[in-house]
Amino acid sequence: MLSKGCFDWMKEWKTCPSSIIPGIHELYQQLLPTKLYHHNKTGTNPSSDVLCRMCGSGPENVPHILAGCSTLAKTKYIARHNAALKVLFFELLKDRNLITEIPPWNITRVQFSPLING
Repeated sequence: MLSKGCFDWMKEWKTCPSSIIPGIHELYQQLLPTKLYHHNKTGTNPSSDVLCRMCGSGPENVPHILAGCSTLAKTKYIARHNAALKVLFFELLKDRNLITEIPPWNITRVQFSPLING
């Protein structure tokens, strides 16, 4: 059951692709087809092996995939962080009147590189 107002923030996301909305609901309800989901909810994983297929060190569930997998931490978490940073970056530019409109999130081709002080 969804909490009342849980997805109110999506009203502001006018350019949200329709394919994203069901994915967000599945994440919220932890309905993604992970090993732990198949083992506990559907019973289609008769094996007792519920360890992550990528790192093998934690149970393959939504929280582990989103924030706990050491294999994903090396690549996907960094890409996700940078994608979120782009959104904040352009919002700040617009707030400071340095740009007039925010480019659509899916076509923004800005690459951030680390600042190295030496």
